[in-house]
Amino acid sequence: MKPNFEDFDEDTGSYDRTEDDQIGGSGQLLRNAIDIIATAPNMPLSATPKINRDEIIDILEGALQSLPDELRQARWMMKERDEFIARTRREADEIIDAAKVQAERFVQRAEVVRAAELRARQIAEATDEDARRVKNEMED
Repeated sequence: MKPNFEDFDEDTGSYDRTEDDQIGGSGQLLRNAIDIIATAPNMPLSATPKINRDEIIDILEGALQSLPDELRQARWMMKERDEFIARTRREADEIIDAAKVQAERFVQRAEVVRAAELRARQIAEATDEDARRVKNEMED
C-alpha cells in the first residue's frame, strides 16, 4: 500500500493506519520503515531522501524474523478453525440423525395406533354382528 501523504499525522510523525492492529508485528515494522522513508528529509539539492540505512535494515530484519511466527500462528488458527467447523458439522449431523430416528419412531407409533384403532373397530363390528346374530336367534 503506497503511503498517502494526506494521511500523515504531524503530531505523531506517522501515517494514520487503522488496520495496524490487524496486520501483526511484521506489518507494523514494515509500516515503520515506510514512515521513516516517506518522512525522511531530502538530501540538499536532490530528491534523494536522507535515511539512516542501519535503522531501516534493522526494521526490515525484524519484520523478516517475525514473519515465521506470524505464519505459524495463522496456520494454527486455520487448523483450529477447520477442526471447529468439522466438529460442529459432526454435531449437526448427529442432531439431524437423531431427529430422523425420532421422526421414524413417531411415524411407527402413529402406524401402530392406526392399526390398533382399525383392529378395535373390527373387533367392535364383529362383536356388534355377534350380538345381533345372538339377538336374532333368541327372537326366532
